[in-house]
Amino acid sequence: MTTQQTDPQYKLRMPAELRDSLKEASKANNRSMNAEIVARLQQSFEVEHREAMYDDVPPKLMLKLLEGFRYQLMEQIKDGTAEPGFPHLDPGYVEIKTGPDEDDSGSKS
Repeated sequence: MTTQQTDPQYKLRMPAELRDSLKEASKANNRSMNAEIVARLQQSFEVEHREAMYDDVPPKLMLKLLEGFRYQLMEQIKDGTAEPGFPHLDPGYVEIKTGPDEDDSGSKS
C-alpha cells in the first residue's frame, strides 16, 4: 500500500555542519531529518507568536507579572519543586502575587 504525499516539496541547500547537526538531532528525537526540520521551523514560529503576546502588555502589568513569577519561582526553590532550565513566563498561568500579605490584585490586605 502506498500513500501519496501531497505536501509541497522544497529543495534545500545547507552547510555540511548544519546537516550533521540536524542528522544527530533527528536520531536523538527518533524522527526523520525532514520531520526534524519541520518541527524546528514550526517551533520558531511558535516562539515568535509567544514573544508577540508580550508586545502589547502595559509596563505596569508586565512588572506585576514578573514580580508574581519571581515570587512563584522563589517558593518553588524553597520547597524543592523548581526544575532546571529556563522557566517560561506565561501571563495566563502566573499568579499576580508578590508576597503572602497581598491578594491577586497586588494590593495589600
